[in-house]
Amino acid sequence: MAVYFGALIDSLKRELTWYNSDGLTIHLYVNNLDPNSDTESDDFTEATATWYDPIDLDEWDVDGVTYDTPHAVGTHPAVTWTPDGSTSESVYGYYCLNSLGGLEFSEKFADGPFTIGPSSSRPLVVTPKRTRRSEFHST
Repeated sequence: MAVYFGALIDSLKRELTWYNSDGLTIHLYVNNLDPNSDTESDDFTEATATWYDPIDLDEWDVDGVTYDTPHAVGTHPAVTWTPDGSTSESVYGYYCLNSLGGLEFSEKFADGPFTIGPSSSRPLVVTPKRTRRSEFHST
């Protein structure tokens, strides 16, 4: 069986186009969860700090999808949460929900959690990335 990298790129472009038009929202989570294939959206505890709001991801770079064996890779411009100095939370990662509330993907920060708030004036910046992988590739 062969899967051609052009098909992976086209498939990912269709997905990102759908995200741009139908909606995808990035959320921060504050529980120490290691997401896996059985994780559901209710497993995440969403941040509630005054500086936090979910952010719509509707600027995926569809034309910028690339192929990096064995993945097609698409990115979204960085999103930023800036502390307001009133409340703090330790953020473990992010998760993304589609317009129907379904979990699309998530990531736990490898070097987290990050405490964002009065003791840290540093913003939290995330550059979402989406990949499509082929299990069939030559090395």
